[in-house]
Amino acid sequence: MSAKDMFEKLDYDYFNNGLRITCQNYKISNCKLIEFNLQERKILLADDDKEVIELSLKEIKAINQQIKELSWYE
Repeated sequence: MSAKDMFEKLDYDYFNNGLRITCQNYKISNCKLIEFNLQERKILLADDDKEVIELSLKEIKAINQQIKELSWYE
């Protein structure tokens, strides 16, 4: 299963504009955001409440799958 499929199964909206991959979930808190900066190879985690970001194991697996697909492990 692709990272996109995994995020969408977790109710995330998945966008890729070539510079960033943005995954947003409005059903978890006000808005939960996982963003992959494709140029700098960085991941941003945020929510509207500016609280500690809590990730489920399924979200971590989706993040790891995205990293694998982007070949960031190499």
